[in-house]
Amino acid sequence: MRVPALREAVARTETYVPGDSRRLPDTNTLLNRHGVIGVKTGSGTAAGGNLMWASRVRGRLVLGVILGQAAHTDPVAAKEAALEAGGRMSAAVEQWLIGRLDATGTSATGTRG
Repeated sequence: MRVPALREAVARTETYVPGDSRRLPDTNTLLNRHGVIGVKTGSGTAAGGNLMWASRVRGRLVLGVILGQAAHTDPVAAKEAALEAGGRMSAAVEQWLIGRLDATGTSATGTRG
């Protein structure tokens, strides 16, 4: 997420193709849920559904990876399984991190007080 062009590309909810007036929506349903600011999916029959996501929780960057969801099924089902697992994981991480920061009195910058 350090490269601005990558950060911008994975955060898009739609895209445009030069020479085509249509707006093409992104199918990554995790964007803007549980602090998710970027996702990249990949799926195939043998590999299953795979997903990398990035989120911000109280200013902290969190990265997560889901691999091999619904492997050996069709790629659409595998992608959906990866997005569902990613949604559960990002929600759990967000909840845990907020609870941990609150319990320790730690701010987004890492200071206590």
